[in-house]
Amino acid sequence: MHKPIQLNNFELVFPHKTCFEGFNYQITYGSRIGIIGRKENQLRSFFVLPEWQGKGVGRKLFDAFEKAVRNDGFHKIILESSPLGQPIYEHFGFEKIGSRVKERIGIKYTDAIMGKELN
Repeated sequence: MHKPIQLNNFELVFPHKTCFEGFNYQITYGSRIGIIGRKENQLRSFFVLPEWQGKGVGRKLFDAFEKAVRNDGFHKIILESSPLGQPIYEHFGFEKIGSRVKERIGIKYTDAIMGKELN
């Protein structure tokens, strides 16, 4: 487990082209500890290593992501979230705007379609 650190010790790396023709933004502290991926105004992936959660890593990634989307002229961010991820995205200001029923390995579940207006 890492000790809490000052956020200015992190290194943000932008952008890194990905296989889905979007961009990844990663944050490192010696090694990669978090990543956020986008395609246009869509948030496609968002992950912070468990031992770094709750230390401001996700906020730093999300703020950089939101700024880049806004700078590219978009006025809204959209994403599709699993039931487990929905509270995290609500924490970042997203609201549920729809849903999509999916099935994986024979198990049906409902993803939330979420959006956030950019001011």
